[in-house]
Amino acid sequence: MTKLFPNWTDDLFPVQSVDCDYNDCENRCKSNEDNTGWVCDPETAQTYCPKHNSAIHVPYELRERCETDYLTAQDYDILMSAVYGQAVGDALGVPYEFSPRDTFTCTGMIGHGSHNQPAGTWSDDTAMMLATLDSLADHYGKVDTDNLRVKYVAWVKNGEYTPDGIVFDVGTTTGIALGQDHGCDGYWDNGNGALMRILPLAFTGASDDDIRKVSAVTHAHQISMDACVRFVHTARLLIATGVDYFDPKTVCEEAGLDDMRGVPEEKIKSGTFVLDTLQAAVWCLTNTGSYKECVLKAVNLGEDTDTTAAVAGGLAGILYGLDENPWKDRLRGRDKLETLVTKAAYNMPPLKP
Repeated sequence: MTKLFPNWTDDLFPVQSVDCDYNDCENRCKSNEDNTGWVCDPETAQTYCPKHNSAIHVPYELRERCETDYLTAQDYDILMSAVYGQAVGDALGVPYEFSPRDTFTCTGMIGHGSHNQPAGTWSDDTAMMLATLDSLADHYGKVDTDNLRVKYVAWVKNGEYTPDGIVFDVGTTTGIALGQDHGCDGYWDNGNGALMRILPLAFTGASDDDIRKVSAVTHAHQISMDACVRFVHTARLLIATGVDYFDPKTVCEEAGLDDMRGVPEEKIKSGTFVLDTLQAAVWCLTNTGSYKECVLKAVNLGEDTDTTAAVAGGLAGILYGLDENPWKDRLRGRDKLETLVTKAAYNMPPLKP
């Protein structure tokens, strides 16, 4: 990045100014004013104000068409933050999956453990979420359940959407559903296998019925389908408000929960039941003040550590942004993840929260 006014001094030059190049932003910076937070791309000479400075990290072609019928630069940035947020939370939890609460302490990214995977490896949670995103990208943000099933089967059979082609964790209900070509609808089929992959729908105009259909590919009981609807609504609220207007009570209400602030940890369950995972994720989000705190709290709840942290991490990624994710560079398969996000940005409509 370059300085906005590299040669300007009070004595030699009149006051200079630059406008923000983001879409229709009208912000202007003058050389005799504080330009903290303004950035300038040395390759394109485009300038962005503090509100839109994340656009500098977006591929140039996306910046140029941010007024078109596809994801804008700002949309892309939020989506990337959400996807990284889930993937990192997932990878943090993988080594501890099935471990009871208070038998370990997660303080950072490590490897091996429960599944003997290298540090930074995401699990089925993120693989199926990326498959969902890929299907939406192939259909301009529209839900096609037949194509979703094809993508999920490609994951479980061929290792698609994994960092290295290895599938090491398949949920019971998910495995049965993909094997029988329809979702499971019994009460005991209300695991969190649909919730963990549903996040990309928050970045589309999918209706509640669409969300339920996506859940029902594997988890067709009403409890699971409704939990996915509540989660997508919560993610959309965070997308719309951002960290500056984050209201924990409103977030809990959107998730269909009582105010979770101050609820003691012993009241929070962290197994595989979908409603427990939704509650645990929102509890972690509303009782912490950063992405790091949120995902570590989620992992340290124990039991289904990867999924709890993946679901919480997706929400925290939206709220706090990619720059607040301390382990983004420790994640394996980053090129694959970023390629899928960029594909989505080129092929999905803009957000209208």
